[in-house]
Amino acid sequence: MARKIVTKGQVDKINQEYDKKKKELISSLLTEAEQITTKRGGIKKSEEEIAAEAKMDTLIAEIGSKPTEKEDTYSDRLMKYIPAEIIALYLTFDTIIRSAQTQPDSIGVINWIIFFFCFLAIILVLVKKDNVKSLVQISISLGAFIVWIFALGGPFKETFDWYRELYGALLLPAYTFLVPFITPAD
Repeated sequence: MARKIVTKGQVDKINQEYDKKKKELISSLLTEAEQITTKRGGIKKSEEEIAAEAKMDTLIAEIGSKPTEKEDTYSDRLMKYIPAEIIALYLTFDTIIRSAQTQPDSIGVINWIIFFFCFLAIILVLVKKDNVKSLVQISISLGAFIVWIFALGGPFKETFDWYRELYGALLLPAYTFLVPFITPAD
């Protein structure tokens, strides 16, 4: 599944382009058929008719079947907004750090480095791999990453005295529930 969000406007545009191309093809073929019928006096197929049929087959193959693209649903957007593979990457790094024999002071710094590495990795994956151009979608995915790491504790727990696990426990389901209602503009 591609990660780029598909809106109703994009689906409509694809279908309009397909319908326009189809009408142009049909019009072209009808014009050509009329010309051949007018020229033809006999019943046998002429070389022009055979060539026209071959051209028709080629044009039909070029236009292809009608696109099946559909607008993303709430569930589709939820899956595309949450950068699960980067959250898993962060958790892997976090587990390695916690299992290593490091000083408690250095864990916070290392956690922030990993946090920002993963933050940048989300942008890289969305823009380069998934070809996402919507700043809204990129922002929502970055926000989802921050909320997930905040809920897990991450560098926030190590750095800020005001941090409480309850804050992340409340924020994560609220954010995850609400963001799929946001559909980027076309």
